Amino acid sequence: TAHFQIFTSTPPQIKILKNLGLVKATTSEITFKYRNEDDELLTYLLDEAKKLGANAIINFQYVSGSYQRNGHTFVTSYLIATGDAVLLADM
Repeated sequence: TAHFQIFTSTPPQIKILKNLGLVKATTSEITFKYRNEDDELLTYLLDEAKKLGANAIINFQYVSGSYQRNGHTFVTSYLIATGDAVLLADM
């Protein structure tokens, strides 16, 4: 099987055999702790795509942000990753 590949758009030289749908991964609230949340998020996204039978993700998007909770001194951050799980032809 082909290895996982992640693309922000669909490369013209690649043939998509099947689009298996949108996959999404989000972090829980991140408060004053920064480990490897982005790596964990990407691993989870790839695992979700594999469960659908995909070998790649196209239209990958990565969003981060923060908001205030419980008054003005408590800031919480989040990360969201999305993309289309696809089955690519072997290259």
